[in-house]
Amino acid sequence: MKGRALQLAALAAVALCSCSDGRDPASMPDVLLVSLDTLRADRLSSYGHTRRTTPNLDALAARGVRFADAIAPSAHTAPSHVSILTGLLPFAHGVFNRGLSNPNVLALSDGVPTLASLVAEAGWRTAAITQEGQLLPEIGIARGFDHTDFVHDSFGGRIAALDGYLAGEDRDAPQFVFLHTYEPHAPYLPPRQVGMEPFYGVYTDRAYQGPMRAATEALLDAPRGAKIGAPQFEAVAEPSADDIAFLSDLYDENVRYTDYLFGTLLEVWGSHRDLDNTLVVVFSDHGEAFYEHGAFGHHEGLYRELTHVPLIVAGPGLEPAVVDEPVGLVGLSATLLELLDVDSTADMEPAFAGLGASGPTVPAPVYPQLFLRESGRSYDAGIDANEHFVLRRDGSAALEQLFDRRDDPLQRSDIGAARPDSVRDWRARIEAVRAASRVLAERFPVTATDAGAESERLRQLEALGYK
Repeated sequence: MKGRALQLAALAAVALCSCSDGRDPASMPDVLLVSLDTLRADRLSSYGHTRRTTPNLDALAARGVRFADAIAPSAHTAPSHVSILTGLLPFAHGVFNRGLSNPNVLALSDGVPTLASLVAEAGWRTAAITQEGQLLPEIGIARGFDHTDFVHDSFGGRIAALDGYLAGEDRDAPQFVFLHTYEPHAPYLPPRQVGMEPFYGVYTDRAYQGPMRAATEALLDAPRGAKIGAPQFEAVAEPSADDIAFLSDLYDENVRYTDYLFGTLLEVWGSHRDLDNTLVVVFSDHGEAFYEHGAFGHHEGLYRELTHVPLIVAGPGLEPAVVDEPVGLVGLSATLLELLDVDSTADMEPAFAGLGASGPTVPAPVYPQLFLRESGRSYDAGIDANEHFVLRRDGSAALEQLFDRRDDPLQRSDIGAARPDSVRDWRARIEAVRAASRVLAERFPVTATDAGAESERLRQLEALGYK
């Protein structure tokens, strides 16, 4: 890790800004927590992408702390966000994605405090602005927020909602705002251009006239474009290299558009609040696959393309730095609470190094988890600086894969047979993590409701490509 001493100094500086009781609101930093759904880390310029897709995110990273190896808690929206906002692993909190075949909601136990509820108790005004989709308020995602807006179905609409919210708020009251957008989620529909700025067609090959282009342009030209699902995934049974390249390039165009809107978001925030006194945190809940392992999207698996996500933190007292060690976003709640001098709970996954002084000296392995409600299939992963282990369970059958992260970053060669000791070790660690999760799940059982079965909510799922 680079700049460790600076980060400890930054912690002390920020901690002085806030005390648990009787804290001065003028000394409490604002917090802007931004989730850019389905954003792969390797598609940001600051994370090594050769295209200049993300100038606004790169500028934030240049003045803040960039976590080069941040790992999502899951490959699905609901479990990943609930983990990030509670500090519990997915199998501990039990909230998993729903689909058209099982639209009922799994609701977080009332006994689980959230990041928002803890900072609200400490004196921050709290607001959540997002679209429903997988993040229905009934799953528990709204817990602890004084103001919620789950209506607007575009990033631009959410920015406008934020503008309206902040305009009505006391400028002297510290704000904690969570804003989530389904950009750059499929079906990847950047506008053809905004003003004089082009987006669609910047990276995609104009010579390609295959089924991916036809499916995409049918959506772009439709009156309700992005509300029609993600038909590109099914446009061809066996996609060619050109098909895959077009869809991947289209994704980059949508990442570029997402970054453009992120710049607008910061401008709106700065028109109401002091950006220099704002802790800005940007992350994604999971990545996206482009046939690296035989599939598009993020429905199944815990490979690198689905778990490696950006995490950028910038704000008062934080010097520019890069953290190279793996960190799990499930520890983000505890880490931010530590920065804000607010107590976390004993059940939360611990803070990670890079922002807080209590992070482990030796980085701990990270354990993403995934459960498919429609099939009962589950995935567990164990990830450290050297290896990436994936365990898939399907009834009584299990599939284990081990990858060398340094020699095989694209995860093309399973080396489990050559490293049986590593496989046994990872299997045992994952069983221990699962056992600990079961203990918490018994204490905090989810409740199933039919809140997600309304026709409009089903349409939202279909619009995002869920079945």
